[in-house]
Amino acid sequence: MNLNNDEFACLMARFASNKVVMYRQRHNYHPSLQQRLQSEINFEKKTYNGYMSKNTKSYITKILDLWYMTSKYWNRYYSRSNQASKKKLTFVTLTLPSKQKHSDNEIKRKCLNYFIIAAQRSGMFDYYFWRAEKQANGNIHFHLLVDRFIPMDLLQKVWCKAVNVLGYVDEYQVKFGEKLPPCTHIAEIPTNQNIIDYVVKYVGKNESDQKVDGRIWGMSDQLRNLLAPSKIVDNSTMSQINKFVKDDCKNVYQDENCTVVRIDFCDRQKYEMTFRSIILDEFFKANCSYLYFDGFLPIDQIYPKEKKKTQASSTQPESKSKWDQLSFDFENNL
Repeated sequence: MNLNNDEFACLMARFASNKVVMYRQRHNYHPSLQQRLQSEINFEKKTYNGYMSKNTKSYITKILDLWYMTSKYWNRYYSRSNQASKKKLTFVTLTLPSKQKHSDNEIKRKCLNYFIIAAQRSGMFDYYFWRAEKQANGNIHFHLLVDRFIPMDLLQKVWCKAVNVLGYVDEYQVKFGEKLPPCTHIAEIPTNQNIIDYVVKYVGKNESDQKVDGRIWGMSDQLRNLLAPSKIVDNSTMSQINKFVKDDCKNVYQDENCTVVRIDFCDRQKYEMTFRSIILDEFFKANCSYLYFDGFLPIDQIYPKEKKKTQASSTQPESKSKWDQLSFDFENNL
C-alpha cells in the first residue's frame, strides 16, 4: 500500500470503549452492506479445529465491545422512563444434567438452538453470544452472553426443556428423582474492571484439552452489522486524543499499519464524555436504531458528505507534544 498516494491520505480514528485506533484509509471509502456480509462469509469459510484463534478473539472483542457500548447508550437515552427495557449484559452457563450420549453438533442443533429460539420468543433476551467448551468429564457445555438478566427459575425451566429433547432430564430424574436438575448458572459482569477484557478472557478460555466438534461460538446476526465509531482525524480530534496519552507513552502501541492509544480504566468516564458529542452519539444512536427500531439511520447522517470534504483538507495533526516523546512522526510512520 502506497501511503504517499493522495488516495490514501485520509487519517482515520476508530473509537472503542478502551482504546483509540488510528490508521490510513482511502478518501470517501465506506464499505457497503454487501461487502461486509461477504467479509463475514469469507471469515466463516474455514475448517473448525476446536480452538479459538487470535484473529477470532480480536474479531469477537470488537463486536462485543460495540454491543456493550450500544447497550450503555440505550440505557442512558432510551430507557430512563422504563426500567424493564434496560439492557444488562449477563453471563449464562448451560450444562448437561447427565452423561453426554449425542454428538456435539446434534446437541448444538437440537438443544442450544431450541433454547435460543424459545428464550427470544419469550422475551428472556434480545441478542446473544455463545461459546461451546468441553468439561473435564467430556460433556459439552455453553457460555452465553445475553443482554438481559434472566430469573434463575425461568432459565432452568427453558434449558431443561431444551436438553430433554434428547432425554437428558429424564435420565437425570430416573437416577436422582428430581425434575429440574441444577444445570444452569447466572453471573453478572463485574463493574469494577474493564468489562470487555473480562468477557473476552471468560469466553476465550479452555477448561479442557478436549476439542468441540464443529463451531465453537456464534452470535446474533444483527450484532455483526453494528457500526464502529470512526472519523477523520483533524487537529481538534488529535488534540483531544493527546490528552489521554501518558507522559511516558506506555499506553501507546505503534506499528507500520496503525497506532493504538489505550485508555486506562480510571479515565473511561472522561474519555466517553470527551468524545460523546464529537463522534460516539451519532454512531450509537444508529446502532440503537438498528437493533431496537428495525433499521439503521440514513447513512448520510453518519457520514455527512459536506463535512467530510471540509475535514479531508486538514488531516495533518498539529498537536504532537506527547507524541514527540515517543520519537515518532505519526504521519510518516503509517
